[in-house]
Amino acid sequence: MDDFKDPSVLLVGTRLLHHMSRVFADNALPLKPPGQRTDRKLLRKLREKKQAQGHARDDHEQTMSL
Repeated sequence: MDDFKDPSVLLVGTRLLHHMSRVFADNALPLKPPGQRTDRKLLRKLREKKQAQGHARDDHEQTMSL
């Protein structure tokens, strides 16, 4: 028992930061899945195509939320 030494300050500090990061990760909002992304040029072409077909400029497809 007498040979036991206190842990180093660096070890204590890193463990504290690790536990704090876990607390913040538990309370953080969930990230959106990466999914499929469309670049600006393609979005502009799609908008122009929809307008040519008679859709309103601010006409967006409905998104489903859970």
